[in-house]
Amino acid sequence: MIRRFACFTFLATLLVSFPLAAQQTASESVDSRLSRARRFVEKSDKYLYHEKLSRGMKGFGRCTLEGVEVVQFDAEIVSVVTGLEFGGPNQDMILARLSKQNLEETGIIQGMSGSPVYVVDPADGKEKLIGAVAAAFPFQKEPLAMIQPITQMLVLTSFDGKSPPTSSKAQSAFKLSDDFIREVLNPRKIDFLSLMTPKVSQQDNGQWSLARSQLPLMVGGLSPGSMAYASKHLSPFGIVPLQAGSAGLADMGENESAKFVPGSVLSVKLASGDMNVSAVGTITEVLDDRLLAFGHKFFGEGDASFPIGRAYVHTVVSNQRISFLMASATEDVGALKRDETVGVVGVVGEKAETIPMTVKVSSKGQDDLRIYNFNICKHNFLTPFLSAMLASDSVTGWSNLPIDHTLSYSVEIDFGKLGKYKTENFVSNYDTMPIISDIARPLMAMINSPLGEPPKVHSINVDVVIEPKNFSARIMDFELDGRVYKPGQTVKGKVKVIPFRQNEVSIPVEFKLPDNIPDGPYRLTVCDSDDATKHLMREQPQRFDPRTNDDLFEALQAVVQNRADRLYLRLPLDRKGLALGKKELPDLPESKSKILSETPKSDIKTFEDVLVRSKPTAYFIAGSAVASFEVRKHPKEIILR
Repeated sequence: MIRRFACFTFLATLLVSFPLAAQQTASESVDSRLSRARRFVEKSDKYLYHEKLSRGMKGFGRCTLEGVEVVQFDAEIVSVVTGLEFGGPNQDMILARLSKQNLEETGIIQGMSGSPVYVVDPADGKEKLIGAVAAAFPFQKEPLAMIQPITQMLVLTSFDGKSPPTSSKAQSAFKLSDDFIREVLNPRKIDFLSLMTPKVSQQDNGQWSLARSQLPLMVGGLSPGSMAYASKHLSPFGIVPLQAGSAGLADMGENESAKFVPGSVLSVKLASGDMNVSAVGTITEVLDDRLLAFGHKFFGEGDASFPIGRAYVHTVVSNQRISFLMASATEDVGALKRDETVGVVGVVGEKAETIPMTVKVSSKGQDDLRIYNFNICKHNFLTPFLSAMLASDSVTGWSNLPIDHTLSYSVEIDFGKLGKYKTENFVSNYDTMPIISDIARPLMAMINSPLGEPPKVHSINVDVVIEPKNFSARIMDFELDGRVYKPGQTVKGKVKVIPFRQNEVSIPVEFKLPDNIPDGPYRLTVCDSDDATKHLMREQPQRFDPRTNDDLFEALQAVVQNRADRLYLRLPLDRKGLALGKKELPDLPESKSKILSETPKSDIKTFEDVLVRSKPTAYFIAGSAVASFEVRKHPKEIILR
């Protein structure tokens, strides 16, 4: 069973790599850090150490439930709990009962994550911050909340808020399979994002398990199909996609004039432009230009770089399962810099770099070109996920695909010094999965490459043409015009295909034989693009065993070079060679070839010599067929034509 909050088990590693103040060293223990945080909180007149709390103490919290106005709700301390699965080692949580602001009806609301909670310190009578709303039990009948103590949240930054976050990276929440390279070089058109998505949702472990307050992901402009796709990949991480539009002009003006204060809504922008995708939570504390928020992780990956901004709350949607804020992100004001299990830190005035993406969609023969522009966050999972999802939704955004249809598309991704990944293809009576695959495959592979420093993604461009006709056709037979040929002659034949709802069609093909081809029997195969790629990978394994990022980039291009609207003619020459790494040695003497092939080195691979020709067609080709013939330099019979 996947643990609901697996990243909490890495808290010690995360905290050891992140300083609290200038005098802190990387070797400082978790206990030492928390002890120093405790001493700071105990001396502060702003915060109250949670172990001084007692049952029945009354307090209040702050959140935004409509517009940009921060309102108060009541809170009553129930207990301080240690050793919860949610909290992880060396952490405590505060259990509190919330009320007012209709929380008795709505329960804990998605988007309240980070809402600051205060109580009066009996020692000096001052209102002090004790922590942030962070978790609740599913399906509970009263608004009980787990509060992340401010002592633990302050570990994310220096106590005065002035020292900048350091650069440290925790283990990614999105884990790759052990066979990552093999999977991304598989020629199938599949949803490669599933390689990094858990099979079991962390939010579905039963009604008795504590669940952190989910972050509502406000999505503007996505179709129901794309919403389901987003939910499939993001809900395992406690992020729930919800439909939301943009704020109106009057509301925007109200939002821009609002200041960040504890209880304000904070948006984390994953994508912006013609469609907007933003997670929203609540600010716990403002430390100069730093915003401490959420009370729990976003993805819990340590170093982070996402645009952050204000948000306008339209309303609270009360739901029997779980209520949520319906909000719209507005202008950017800074960047999210730290993301750990106890909360996140944003810095006002900083900028998070994004990737520009353009998608062009048109219908063949019609003047209806639609151009969509997006800016997508940089992230090992979210970049390929959002790029694929937004491209797919751009194709189907205005209307579903025709029942019978063909998509012609091209994808270009600029990887800077590494080069531009390019592919063009053709698919009939299929959904947008081939497009999703050809976008996500290179992004997943290169951004997560274990073979070197990931390259920078400069831009993504997609072009799709829709035609309301099914051009699919299946190969049924392959016939040659003769049985025996001389070296250098041209083999001619016909490939019989059956197009969709049509009679059989014969496509003429030609294949010129080499002048030095040896006598003997041969098999000429005609096949579709998928089979051609599979044959290539089996016959020339050295091209698909990358050792560097350059090798991986070349292998990815080779996997997608074949087009589905072509026939591929393949003639094995029954000649084998050896490859030392990527260097091919095709003409070695037999004695040397045998010695090398028997050497126990993984860098040495045997490859086959195969001649390949392609024939463009007007169809989306599927299937394969084989025709046999002989080569004779001096034939003893008449060559039939």
